[in-house]
Amino acid sequence: MQILVICTSDVDTIKSFITNQLPEILYIIASFSAGAYQMYMIEKKIMFVTLIVVPISLIASIIYFRYVEKKFEEIEEVEAKMTIALQENINGVRVVKAFNNEKYEINKFDKRNDQFRSMNEKLNNAMGLYWGLSDGTTMLQYALTISVAIFLAKKGMVSTGDIIACMMYIGMLVYPVRSLGRIIGDFGKAVVASNRVNEILAIPDEYTLNDGSLTPEIKGNIEFKNVSFKFDDSNDNLLNNISFSISKGETIALVGKTGSGKSTIASLLTRLLEYNGGEILIDGINLKDISKHWIRKNIGIVLQDPFLYAKTIMENIRIGDKALPDEKVYEASQMAAIHNDILEFSEGYNTLVGEKGVTLSGGQKQRVAIARMLILDKPIIIFDDSLSAVDTKTDVQIRNALKMRKEKLTTIIITHRITTAKEADKIIVLENGSISDIGTHQELASREGLYKMLWDIQGALEKEFDLVKRGDNNE
Repeated sequence: MQILVICTSDVDTIKSFITNQLPEILYIIASFSAGAYQMYMIEKKIMFVTLIVVPISLIASIIYFRYVEKKFEEIEEVEAKMTIALQENINGVRVVKAFNNEKYEINKFDKRNDQFRSMNEKLNNAMGLYWGLSDGTTMLQYALTISVAIFLAKKGMVSTGDIIACMMYIGMLVYPVRSLGRIIGDFGKAVVASNRVNEILAIPDEYTLNDGSLTPEIKGNIEFKNVSFKFDDSNDNLLNNISFSISKGETIALVGKTGSGKSTIASLLTRLLEYNGGEILIDGINLKDISKHWIRKNIGIVLQDPFLYAKTIMENIRIGDKALPDEKVYEASQMAAIHNDILEFSEGYNTLVGEKGVTLSGGQKQRVAIARMLILDKPIIIFDDSLSAVDTKTDVQIRNALKMRKEKLTTIIITHRITTAKEADKIIVLENGSISDIGTHQELASREGLYKMLWDIQGALEKEFDLVKRGDNNE
């Protein structure tokens, strides 16, 4: 959200200064130069008296600028926090209502809003003081210049006409300098906004750092060799010496407790994260030597919490290639077991899903995301616990449809559901960032360990559910 504020409010501030204030600065320079030249040609003494106010105004403007720059930076931070609070409450309105937390959230927003208003009041007071003193200085300068002009006229050094002409040119010198206050205020805003934008622009592009250059044909063979990973600010590894291999067309399941490193493996494969030790090979080629664009083009991933755009279902499914024919969309939807659901909507595939797919159920969003990934025919696909929002019957339909595809896909299924994992060619069990066991369902279910414990619990629940279901049918 902080980035969103920078990309909107701060960019608009910079744009406004460039389009409005920069031309005015040129006008001030031209007006001041012309006025000074004309007064110099009439009477040098009057010009120098008039210019006395310039250094005073400049010094006052510098002091004012240093003050407002600091204040604008503080105000920008407070405004960002206030905007974040507003955005969170709008997106999480159901959570706020569910926990009866409206009063707390309103009070929290009011505090930030009061802080924002208070800081703006202090800034406006400082601006009012500056403008008041600036106007007073201008009027004083008029009086001083007129007094000197009258004195010189009495001495016979200038004529009445020269005095009248000088009075006309005083405004060309004094008022442009006076208007510097407003410009400096806007310049302070622009400087703060520019610094915040530059902080974002200074962040290195991931495609310019540690990116590979190879674009080989991806067949689907994957090998992890003693792979370790930890975040830069952490001392503990999330993954410790992970080693396993997946053959082309093979389906493997990653099973483990929450936080065991399953999703981290998916992020490493798509190079959303970079491993710290060991190596990952794709068809025998080091993953870091392959272009990030290329690897993401050939590895499809469906996340547990999919993101849908506020577009039609058709547009969401073929977001990766807008030129794909409707038939491909229908085929992918059937594989994702969402086609019939879509046809039941009044607008069918032209149904708008709303922001983040709010008009669809969790399972429907999940299946639209699966169809969006399957339509691109990638040789490696990853389901990052993305089958959790669908029922067991739909889960089986999707997996059976994948098996029936003509081309062999290398499939990685990250799941907590043992009934999903047991159909895989190979199951990898993760515990605390390490592999504790590898094997088929029959092998793992027959020996002591985490997998057997999970299967005993989930298998017993599944049998009990089947018995209850049969009893209901008999009645």
